[in-house]
Amino acid sequence: MWNVVEKKITPDLMVDRISHISPELLTKWKLKGVILDVDNTLLSKKANVPDDDIFDWVESIRPMMNIVLLSNNIPSRIHRASMPLDLPYIGWTMKPFPWYFKKALRFLNLCPDEVGMIGDQLFTDILGAKWSGVGKTIYVRPMDLRYESCWTKCMRKLEKKVMLQWTTKSSL
Repeated sequence: MWNVVEKKITPDLMVDRISHISPELLTKWKLKGVILDVDNTLLSKKANVPDDDIFDWVESIRPMMNIVLLSNNIPSRIHRASMPLDLPYIGWTMKPFPWYFKKALRFLNLCPDEVGMIGDQLFTDILGAKWSGVGKTIYVRPMDLRYESCWTKCMRKLEKKVMLQWTTKSSL
């Protein structure tokens, strides 16, 4: 049973920051669209505007693919992130449930295997994307853990245990 769950939460790539994902990699993976998480992926919980490297990264992939923001947060919060980046968004999504991932795929007008998901949580972003058939998943280390909800803090502890197991397995 654990092997099935582990497969559903294991990302294709793990990076420290979204700006470490090269446009060449996304092209090599034959992606035509990207679904992006917002909180702790594009900007920290308390930030209103993404950092310059986030702007630069979005601009580097914009000519190559369609982009949509997908977040469990309230639409007004996501709007504050989407405005400066000039990106469409879907808020209040209840990730990891697949309904809104499928809505994002319809919005992008792409098949699931043509789309990648980039986010900072294994049990919402990665799991939801895989349940929805999204082609590639990338885990980004969270930007700032200080202001997260109690629920997210609990899930982070579980994520930490899972990642520790991955490290232990790979060193055997």
